[in-house]
Amino acid sequence: MIKGKGVSLILKSVSLEYRRPVVFPDTLLVAHKPHPGPLYTSSRGDSPEVRTRRQAKTHFHVMGAIWSYAQRKIVTESDSVLVWYDYDRLAKCDPGEEARAVIQRRMNLAKAHNF
Repeated sequence: MIKGKGVSLILKSVSLEYRRPVVFPDTLLVAHKPHPGPLYTSSRGDSPEVRTRRQAKTHFHVMGAIWSYAQRKIVTESDSVLVWYDYDRLAKCDPGEEARAVIQRRMNLAKAHNF
């Protein structure tokens, strides 16, 4: 068997929404982009509820879409969570600031271009 080594990504969860059926022959474009994840609600005592995003060090969220060239429509959308995983220790891990910065730059690019 092939064994994973070092730090890489592992899929924690995925949700799919199939919008339209696809039949052969068709050509599909599959696209993914990282996003900040859901908003969390927190409140302290008499303070009003505050909705914030937590920046995790061990995982990030990715949204995806599948485009059908034949139908000229998005046929599937997805949302998933990817975890940085150390295959040598068999545990989730923090990949370091450099790896997190790459993902953050991609999120900022999408925000700047309104993707």
